[in-house]
Amino acid sequence: MDREINIKESILSAKETLQIEADALLDGINRVGDEFAKAVDIIYKLKGKIIVTGIGKSGLVGAKIAVVRDAQEAIKIKEYFKDIIVLGDRAIRDNQISFVLNSIDDIKKAQKGSRVELKVDTGMGRNGVLREDINISLNLIKQRELNLIGILSHNRSADELSSELFWQKKRFDEVKNIINSKNIKNIRFHSFNTASSIRVIQKMKI
Repeated sequence: MDREINIKESILSAKETLQIEADALLDGINRVGDEFAKAVDIIYKLKGKIIVTGIGKSGLVGAKIAVVRDAQEAIKIKEYFKDIIVLGDRAIRDNQISFVLNSIDDIKKAQKGSRVELKVDTGMGRNGVLREDINISLNLIKQRELNLIGILSHNRSADELSSELFWQKKRFDEVKNIINSKNIKNIRFHSFNTASSIRVIQKMKI
């Protein structure tokens, strides 16, 4: 008899939960307004890949920072984001947009006063200055009077079950130590994608 009562309570609870979800979905109709139109407009204007994820902290970060390919795309979406990172274009002076420097040549071409982020090659082998060229790069950034706000790298095989991710993480940690030893203030370090974050957290739990 107790089992029969529990089954009925479970069914009732499930129906109540589904009703709450249904009501929330219907309520969402009234929320489709200007913000939705802005999101569609952003997606339409960007030519590269777009990744939308999360409704919690990642959603809050996504509302503040955008990553695009060039300055033209960045200018189109400036009104929607607090901070925009340009991956591949000549750095120009802008208080909202930062430009990734993939080589020493990029540093030389950058406009005085530009907000920049130096990419270091920790094993990807595609873009970024070599570790042994970090000091040269930092000196050149200072000479060019650029505003260095970030150091980044790229993990080449984070989604593969090998030791390469942790090898690259170790190399990036060494890069961070070099930068910190220079007493450069207000620098953000970033290199992880989703796969990197998951695997490193899993290793920490072991």
